[in-house]
Amino acid sequence: MSEWSYYDKRDVVDNAKTAAKGVTDTQREIKSLRDEVKALRDEQRELLRVNRQLLEAFNRMARDVERMREEMYPNDNAPKRGLKRPAAMKVVKKN
Repeated sequence: MSEWSYYDKRDVVDNAKTAAKGVTDTQREIKSLRDEVKALRDEQRELLRVNRQLLEAFNRMARDVERMREEMYPNDNAPKRGLKRPAAMKVVKKN
């Protein structure tokens, strides 16, 4: 078995320190990515909550419109649902 020189031992120690620093950097990066994922999940949760609120408000407005429509036209003579295109905007087919 050969004897290790001082410089061989120094290289081994330096390589070990470099590897340890790389591991520490990687762990720090992993923690940073986990924090970012957590923040994105929180943001997604908030967006879903707001989306749900908007949908509830829209449905509430639709029910109110339907109720007002029934009050305005009690005898089932209501105009068709949806937006009507004004006569000036109707497409006229030419022969």
